[in-house]
Amino acid sequence: MALHMKGSRWQTFPVKTELTGVWKNITKVVKELEADNIFLADHMSKQVGCWDKTSFWHEEWTGSGILKDVFPLLFKIEKEKNCTVLDRLDTSNHNPSCKWNWKKTRLSAEEDIESLCCELIIQDTRLPNTVDTWVWKTDAEGEFSVRSIRRLWESAKYQELDYKHWWNKWVPLKVNFLCWRAVLNRLPSKLELEKRQVSIPSIDCAICNMAEESCEHSFYVHGQPRYGHFSRIGAV
Repeated sequence: MALHMKGSRWQTFPVKTELTGVWKNITKVVKELEADNIFLADHMSKQVGCWDKTSFWHEEWTGSGILKDVFPLLFKIEKEKNCTVLDRLDTSNHNPSCKWNWKKTRLSAEEDIESLCCELIIQDTRLPNTVDTWVWKTDAEGEFSVRSIRRLWESAKYQELDYKHWWNKWVPLKVNFLCWRAVLNRLPSKLELEKRQVSIPSIDCAICNMAEESCEHSFYVHGQPRYGHFSRIGAV
């Protein structure tokens, strides 16, 4: 991931488009999730230990939100916006305090209030003497898994559809998977292929030639007899 870091602008998932590899593919998935209003950064937090690998302003490490968003006035007057927690914390006393580096010497009343609130949040933050690690907030153990991502995505999509998909053990896995993708409109119908700029001669339905070949058309116009058999088995 270090190869993808560029400039002084902070990015949770940095990527250089000219480079190829696994990380670039991962960031593509991140963009696809964001298109469905799923932002992975909202489900991640930092467990601060040595404090030198965690961004003070850009990463969630206090349990109270990303500090640049919670205290925008302070972030505006910060000189080093990419500073680490170690850069800003003074741990010589029993309670950690902040070592500020402002662009100006005197703060406004609003900035003073934000500074005080920020100090209080930091003093209430537990700082164990371990290495800095990421925590996946959607898991009780803090462990990331592909399954948890799938659940987030399904939850977002089914909330839009007011529908819950049940995996049925009585039918083949490929049938479950087909129905799951059909509900999410993720089957490679001609209409969907055209949206993805795949070159095809025609988007007309190959069965009836009377409508565009969409997932809905294929299942509800031409698939009713077959669907009747599945419906007797149970929800698929």
